[in-house]
Amino acid sequence: MVPIGSALRWCPSLALFEGDYTEDSAECPDLARCPPAGNRVPSPTMSSLPGPEENDSYLSLENGPEIEIKVKGSSFLGRTFRVISLEVVDEALQPIRKQYYDATHHCRAYRIGPPETMRDRAEDDGEPSGTAGLPILGAIQRENLYDVLVVVTRYFGGTKLGTGGLVRAYGDCARTAVEAAPKKTIWHERKVRAVSSYNDVGAVEAVLAREGAQLRGVERRFESDAAFEVTVLRSQVQPLIEILSEATGGRVRGESADDSVQPPPSS
Repeated sequence: MVPIGSALRWCPSLALFEGDYTEDSAECPDLARCPPAGNRVPSPTMSSLPGPEENDSYLSLENGPEIEIKVKGSSFLGRTFRVISLEVVDEALQPIRKQYYDATHHCRAYRIGPPETMRDRAEDDGEPSGTAGLPILGAIQRENLYDVLVVVTRYFGGTKLGTGGLVRAYGDCARTAVEAAPKKTIWHERKVRAVSSYNDVGAVEAVLAREGAQLRGVERRFESDAAFEVTVLRSQVQPLIEILSEATGGRVRGESADDSVQPPPSS
């Protein structure tokens, strides 16, 4: 066992800590810190964690550019926003109302939250009921998007479009705005916390090395014990807990933290 407070160096060739456990002490660059062969951990093999499941993610979008369509003299200006709360909806609407203070209508629709807790709403803002907000909402639903607000501002051009004309105009403007916005996949992430004695650090690190392609983040803290906080997708929480327990003979028991939702890491 490595004394508390001593430096631990990761050995990429063995996927183990030098000075903790090794598969063959003759291969370790720091022979003086390698223990006898009694405590050895198998080299990493194929990942045991399952890949992402359908409910691990959902589709959203980034704030999009303003687009404009004209129908019989009326001008329709469409914008998309990524929103995660009603407060953000209000924040997005305020500058539009201020910039286009003389517009006839600011119609909109939103879907907030992941699919399992989603809330949606459509608002006609003075247009005949069902002729503006619902077509806008339909454009969001058609692309299966969440955490999205679409606003369509209308300047009346002097010619009435009728119920059917309004539905088509607002729907076409919303669809064009949605198509112009960059899409973003949002992942459900959870953190698995585990505390290990220094006797089991090598086994835990071997698991983390083996599962590295599936992990979304690892934080380590070495004090009186070794503490690990591993970020995975929510469907992978229980499998990772079971893998850690199996690798250490039940001595390391992971626990899940609160759910979080994250966009993909920047490339």
